[in-house]
Amino acid sequence: MKRMLIWLLLLVPLCARGEELLFPARVDGKWGYINGAGEMVIAPQWQMAEGFSNGFALVEGENGKGVIDRQGNAMLELVYGDIAPYSWIYRIRGENEAGKTKYSYFDPISGYLSPFVYDAVEDFFRDDPAAPLTVWIENPSRVTYILPATGEKAFENEYDLLHDDNEFCEGYTLAANECVEYDSEGNIWTWYPEFHLIDTTGKETIFPEGIFPDSQVQEGYLRIGRNLTEEEWAARESGWGVAYGLAKPSGEIIVEPQYDYLYPPAEGCVVIMQNYRLGHIDLETGLVVEPRFEFITDSLPSYTFSNGYALLYPVQQGDKEWGQLLIDRQGREIFSAWEEDEIRLESHVFTPGGLCVYEKNDQYGLMKISEGNAVLLTEAIYEKINYWDSWHDMEHPLESGWLPVKMKGLWGYVNEHAELIIPPQWEEADIFCQGLARVEKNGKMAYINLLGDIIWQEP
Repeated sequence: MKRMLIWLLLLVPLCARGEELLFPARVDGKWGYINGAGEMVIAPQWQMAEGFSNGFALVEGENGKGVIDRQGNAMLELVYGDIAPYSWIYRIRGENEAGKTKYSYFDPISGYLSPFVYDAVEDFFRDDPAAPLTVWIENPSRVTYILPATGEKAFENEYDLLHDDNEFCEGYTLAANECVEYDSEGNIWTWYPEFHLIDTTGKETIFPEGIFPDSQVQEGYLRIGRNLTEEEWAARESGWGVAYGLAKPSGEIIVEPQYDYLYPPAEGCVVIMQNYRLGHIDLETGLVVEPRFEFITDSLPSYTFSNGYALLYPVQQGDKEWGQLLIDRQGREIFSAWEEDEIRLESHVFTPGGLCVYEKNDQYGLMKISEGNAVLLTEAIYEKINYWDSWHDMEHPLESGWLPVKMKGLWGYVNEHAELIIPPQWEEADIFCQGLARVEKNGKMAYINLLGDIIWQEP
């Protein structure tokens, strides 16, 4: 049998999470890592080096890609195939002897390398490294949950379908079986999935008869559904033949199934849809903002709360179409923009202090939402503002650094009051993380601190 993968697996002590970050740094075309003081702590030796996540990093050497720990020790070396970091594991893709794509995975915490037998390995949103890992084998189609540290089954029950919400979050996942009904002549009359909410031991939550789970658990809640009768469906203006509500993973019903659709909670608010209009329920106060925001496309618009506000797009009001609305938890409209308006929001409210980015004539500026008002902090003077995925997991993002802004082709940094702290001087500039930001000029990379001082520079 042709050997497709050659591995080096070294089991070494693992470092605790939450340690000081290490930063990729390049010297003479080779990559290593520096610490926060700018000291080279892992010698340059790789052709590529990504940032550390959960104590491990993906690197690429002359023979292929691999995984290292914080001391630079090789946990895994991959000579053939492709490897990518996921939430907690590294998924490996290759081909079997028949030329069919197959997957393996590597769990760096335990050092376990799985067989190369899976048709899918799911680990985008799993929030606990010890929670079962979802794998799928195509023929016959079976979804199985395994212990990532050993590859053994976490429990015996398996399922037919790989549901979109098939990963464990907050201790639960949504599994699905295929259900087929036949007519009197043996022909398929109807097909539908049967959903099951299970915990990490495989135990299923039993809901009242006729009600089924319909989402992952998020912020302690999940969406539930109930199939409408033909009469109920005919009487509705919108929807998909299902009434949606909200429940606890224990099976306790919080909102009876009654809406055309319902978004999973975000920041304690759950969005509801009725008759092509959207509203939300504030789960913390019980306030119901009745569905009144109209949308105009077949797909549901954005309506997710961030730092106390939700940006709705696209919406319509009367003859106005393709608009956007910024609302607070009480449903009050803080800002609106329509096709004919010069200013449009480019971002949601992405800091606790109320910052958001707006666009005007292909230039960008900063706006602050405060006490129910939208205030322009700057004119639209920037060619670009780097805010995307900046500081997802930090309680107060700007405590970790300033916001990169681009003027006349160069990048500088402003603070949360939109004051220019570091003048534009860099051709590339990343967001700050633990007090450092990677920048680049004349093809040379560097790291700067919050004062703008260079603490390390590529020779």
